[in-house]
Amino acid sequence: MATRPSHFEQNLLCPVCCDIFRDPVLLLCSHSFCWACLDQYWELSGSHICPVCRTDFCMDRPPCNRALKNLCEIFLQERSKTASAEPELFCSVHGEKLQLFCVEDQHLVCSVCVTDDMHVKHTFRPVDEANQAEQTEAHIKKEFEQLRQFLRDEETARKTALKEEEEQKRKLLEEQMIRINSELSSLVERIRITEEEIETNNISFLLSLSREAPRSADQCGKAPGKSEVQRMAENEVCCSIQ
Repeated sequence: MATRPSHFEQNLLCPVCCDIFRDPVLLLCSHSFCWACLDQYWELSGSHICPVCRTDFCMDRPPCNRALKNLCEIFLQERSKTASAEPELFCSVHGEKLQLFCVEDQHLVCSVCVTDDMHVKHTFRPVDEANQAEQTEAHIKKEFEQLRQFLRDEETARKTALKEEEEQKRKLLEEQMIRINSELSSLVERIRITEEEIETNNISFLLSLSREAPRSADQCGKAPGKSEVQRMAENEVCCSIQ
């Protein structure tokens, strides 16, 4: 009967090769893979997509997942130490090496014992895994918590960066609107002033013309009286006053 990896070891398995991570890298979707597995997958698929969630990424090489890498190295070191420290034990019934641990019966068995009727539907694990010290387990839990915190921090940092970028865009848009409104108000004011100056110049011109008209009439020997131009100037002044 095939043995199943422990809960801890399952979290250390690459989804592509199903083995302990080697040089793990972290994608933006928070999935991790062995760099060699991911690189080969991208080369075969022809695109940079996540093998798990199929998200497409524009990157040549993702950053190294250092927390996960350290965790895998510690796990392999502790498993190697445990395996080398334990003396070889043999089954008293079958004479085979005791390589498996029966979870239900809580004792060591050999490869022949697993076929016995007394072990039907039982779960078996490797001896080195079953004999890991509690201290190692606590250390791995701590490393996992650090990894989770790292992922939470990364997510928070990305959200903060996006929020800051949106705030900067909003402020820039507000500044542009204020500048445009200011320029528009200044333009309106210049137009108003120009219109007033034109109107004032027109009145001054007409008044000057009305004063010059009688003099021109006297010089030409005409009878005194208001000329047509003078009457037009006076009418224009009256209309302006009203």
